[in-house]
Amino acid sequence: MPEPEQKILPLFPLNVVLFPRAPLPLHIFEERYRRMVAAALEGEGLFGVVCADGEGAARTGCCARIVKIIKRYDDGRLDILTVGVQRFRIARLLRDEAYMRAQVSYFRDSDGDALADLPNLVDRCLQLFYYIYDTMPGNLPLSELEQTSATVASFYLAHFSDLALTLKQRLLELTDPEMRLKQLRAALEQRKREQREQLDRTRQIQSNGHLPPQ
Repeated sequence: MPEPEQKILPLFPLNVVLFPRAPLPLHIFEERYRRMVAAALEGEGLFGVVCADGEGAARTGCCARIVKIIKRYDDGRLDILTVGVQRFRIARLLRDEAYMRAQVSYFRDSDGDALADLPNLVDRCLQLFYYIYDTMPGNLPLSELEQTSATVASFYLAHFSDLALTLKQRLLELTDPEMRLKQLRAALEQRKREQREQLDRTRQIQSNGHLPPQ
C-alpha cells in the first residue's frame, strides 16, 4: 500500500476540535495569523486546525477551508467563515514562518459505511442528540441527516455536541465509523442520564426544598 501523500499546511492551534464539513467562524486578530490567512487566500484557502491547550497541541487535526470573509476591520482584523474539509496527521513541524506550519498526511475513514448496523447506530445517536439539545446540528432537518452517510452524521453530531474536547479529539482520530458512532452513542447516553438526574433533583428541590438522599 503506497504511503499517503504529504503536504505543507499552515497550522492554527485553537481550543476546539474541528470535524470535516462542520462550520467554524473565526475572529483573526493576531498579526501572525493575519499573515497566515493572507497566505492561505493566495492559495487554496486552506489551513490546519489542531486542538491545543496549556499542555500542547494535538498531532491530528482537520484542514479548514476559508469560504467567506465576513468582515475586514480598519486595523487589519478579520472575521472569516471556514468549514472543515479533511483530517490530517502531523508528520513534521516546521518553524520557518511567524506562524506554525507542518508537513501533514491526509487520511479518511475505512470503508465501513455499508455495515448493516450503522443505520441503527445513526438513528439512535440522532434520537439522543435531539433529546439532549432539543434541536439538530446546525439546524439541519432530521430527514437530511438520516439520509447522509454514517461518517458525515458522526462528524456533525460530534462537532455540535458539548462533549469534552478530549473525547472529541479521540472521535476525530478514529477511522472506523462504527467505532466512532458507538463511542458517540455511549457518551450521549451518559449525557442523557446526567440531564435526567439534574431534572429530577431540580423538581425535588422545587417540590419540598430538600435534596433526595444520596
